[in-house]
Amino acid sequence: MKSGLFVLLALAVVVLVDASLMAQPRGPGRGDSEAAKNGWIFSLEEGITHAEKTGKPLMVVFRCVP
Repeated sequence: MKSGLFVLLALAVVVLVDASLMAQPRGPGRGDSEAAKNGWIFSLEEGITHAEKTGKPLMVVFRCVP
């Protein structure tokens, strides 16, 4: 019984968090100007080129933007 309740609560948290994240603007030009100021690159090709030039590792985040 306790494990079923735990699973239900965990799913509720995931749904609520996911819904709040989807409500936020994403992508270049849609609220990410502050991220771009701090060095975030939104083009994979540009990011790979920059990583090769600087010798730094590359972190890639793929996300679906409607």
